[in-house]
Amino acid sequence: MKKTTIKKTLLATAGISIALVLAGCGANKGLQTYSINDAMKNMPASVKAKTGDFKFYFNEPAGLGSKNLGPIKTSNRTNAAGKSALTSCNWVFYSALLDLKQQALQMGGDAVANIHSNWKNNKTKSSTTFVCENGLWLTGVALTGEAVNRSKL
Repeated sequence: MKKTTIKKTLLATAGISIALVLAGCGANKGLQTYSINDAMKNMPASVKAKTGDFKFYFNEPAGLGSKNLGPIKTSNRTNAAGKSALTSCNWVFYSALLDLKQQALQMGGDAVANIHSNWKNNKTKSSTTFVCENGLWLTGVALTGEAVNRSKL
């Protein structure tokens, strides 16, 4: 009697586990591009508070007279489980921007210019989109740019 109950429990558990894995596989979008403008418009207030007046320039220089302080880069990951590709890609994009900001501030900068996606060292130059790898368990964004000081204008 007990063996039958254990078998049924194990089969039910295995079935549920397989269903969850297969459902998660549907969320795996792979390498895609997402709108920078949409991500910036939908930025949560908590992230906006952290970016403050700091400036981010995508695929463009900060302006004439700004001082280039050197290249910076970041490669960020976040947990993708149970999240839509858009949600997890935007979230890791915000994390990457905050990392770029921190690096630029440490160099004396007040902006990051010429920001490009740089996933697996494949640079993608765009002023409208960023590249995001959305896998079954992790989502990643890699950005590169130049720390600049605009107060030299």
